[in-house]
Amino acid sequence: MPVDYQEENKILDKMDRQKVAEVEKLTQTVHELEEAVLASGAAANAVRDYRRKVQEMNVINISWNSSSCKSLCSCSESVTNANCL
Repeated sequence: MPVDYQEENKILDKMDRQKVAEVEKLTQTVHELEEAVLASGAAANAVRDYRRKVQEMNVINISWNSSSCKSLCSCSESVTNANCL
């Protein structure tokens, strides 16, 4: 049985092109996934930073309200203790 090298080369070339195309698609998919991971990490960091800022603002607000209420209560005779709570 004679071997048809030309036909075999055509088949191998076609398989090679298919594999190259498959690798290129996978490379693109990996790149897109990497970008998605980085973007989600950046978003998670932003959320964490905003939460931290809100907590800091709440602590500052609570301590300011607490100290301003005490000064109002000590300075104003018409304010009752119930208004300070």
